[in-house]
Amino acid sequence: MDGYLSSESTWRGRFWLPDSPDNVQRGILTYTPDKGVRLALIGGFDDAVWLPTENPHTRVLSSASRRWPVIYGEASKQAVTLIDCAAVRSSSYFMGKEGERVEEQEIRATRCLLGVWLTDPDAQVFSQISLEIENLTEWDYRPDVMWEIEESETGRRPARWGIRVEPADPRTVVIDDLTVELQRWYRLPSHDNRRGRLEAGTFAVSHFVLNSPAPKSVNEWMETASVMQDLITLAMDAPCAVLKTELRPTDQLKAEPNSAAFKNVTVYAQHVVNGDPDASSVHGWDATFTLGVEGVNYEDIVPRWLKIREQFRVACDMILSLVYSSEGYLQTHLITAVAAAEAFHQALGLNPPISNSEFNKLKKTLKAVIPDGRRKWLSEKLGRNGHTLRERLEHLASRPDAQVMAQLLPNPDGWVDAAIDARNLVAHGGEGDDDIVQMHAITEVAIAVVIVNLLHELRIPNDRVIETMTTTGRLTRAARLSREQWPAG
Repeated sequence: MDGYLSSESTWRGRFWLPDSPDNVQRGILTYTPDKGVRLALIGGFDDAVWLPTENPHTRVLSSASRRWPVIYGEASKQAVTLIDCAAVRSSSYFMGKEGERVEEQEIRATRCLLGVWLTDPDAQVFSQISLEIENLTEWDYRPDVMWEIEESETGRRPARWGIRVEPADPRTVVIDDLTVELQRWYRLPSHDNRRGRLEAGTFAVSHFVLNSPAPKSVNEWMETASVMQDLITLAMDAPCAVLKTELRPTDQLKAEPNSAAFKNVTVYAQHVVNGDPDASSVHGWDATFTLGVEGVNYEDIVPRWLKIREQFRVACDMILSLVYSSEGYLQTHLITAVAAAEAFHQALGLNPPISNSEFNKLKKTLKAVIPDGRRKWLSEKLGRNGHTLRERLEHLASRPDAQVMAQLLPNPDGWVDAAIDARNLVAHGGEGDDDIVQMHAITEVAIAVVIVNLLHELRIPNDRVIETMTTTGRLTRAARLSREQWPAG
């Protein structure tokens, strides 16, 4: 499928540096989900130059950085901009006074923009982004595609059946200067005559379209795309990949004669999660929440998520990194999960346990009664006037609804004690029993505690959160591990 990040793509074309349009190199541009954007050139680019020395008859050749902010290209009759480029492999031969000449070169690029020449990669010249994300169509619950079956009198098989489509209107919400629209597009019914059969069908696809009257750069729009991806990943209780990304250039950019801008610019880049649009979707009943859940409204959930994602940015980054990738050492996951809980509590902006004036007074009193040589040591031990790890974990374990937390943590004190001990053991290199099963349980429950607090901030109905702990998802597994390791009483 054209433009989909789940598929490999290859283009043959011509490539050059923006300030050297005459130095054109032919090559093959490829995108693969696992390696991202690569450019293989017959020839290449070299930024090494001859430098003068104190001897007027001698010059030296500088070293080459082999890095370029932008490379231009033309492939498939479209302008190509490669952003943040670096040579990963080059072969050269010496040309005497002319120095080295690159014979072959492979270049890695962070992003490829197909459909525009962009001089400044940070230029704010795009007014819209369109996103397709895995499982978004299931999250965007719509009764728009219906199967109709008419029973026969014999009851052996239906007398008549069919599929009826009633296209749904877009869902739209405006947050400050950002308009977030959840659109649905449909393929008209079609049939395909095969030698052995006749195939017929249709499908519906949901996608986000975000508009801003103030144009944004590629990086700014991609950051926004990540925020929307995180929402669907959290909601569907599964890593959800970005399947396709398109940017809409401003009229001003399209009017520039040297931009060669298309109406839509496709963005290719390597992502944390590789998608598969043809794989089975997460079912709505297995998700944490969808727009089909009573009490979950698109007009409320999107603005609330944008606010929460910004307020708890550090905690979300850490927790969702564990959701997107389960690989790595268990100790690293444990440290990350507990640190995410600390970061979440810190972002709540609560008052310190005691006033700053009282804390500073106590600190001054203590420093006055110890030897001068120990005062710096004491200051470092006392640190700043903040909550302890125990206070933070205990508070997070009690903030959401009592019934919800009782389902997840029948013995919160047992989990808090174990989490503190394990975190200190790993963080400070102590020695102790390596109970892998308990360490895994601590980590999974810590992730679940942060997620439930996020759901609490999103105002997901409590009965829905409790229901997700009785299915097959992450919260269900965490609740089971919690009951096994730290039973009530």
